[in-house]
Amino acid sequence: MLTLAAGINGVGLIEILLVCLMGALVLWPCWRICTKAGLPGALSLIVFVPAGVLILLFIWAFKDWPGQEDLK
Repeated sequence: MLTLAAGINGVGLIEILLVCLMGALVLWPCWRICTKAGLPGALSLIVFVPAGVLILLFIWAFKDWPGQEDLK
């Protein structure tokens, strides 16, 4: 029988909330960086895919950023 303390498969409510908080702490800055780089913010959802952070870093590294035209 499931109770509020036990949660699903023995995972407590606090653990679920911590995972959601940690996910938000990773997603929020990535979303902001994507929008400032001229990319859609939803692209930052790729960080939840395994190795997605590396993919996103490569996208940021090789993209022409707004305001970079003055440097060329």
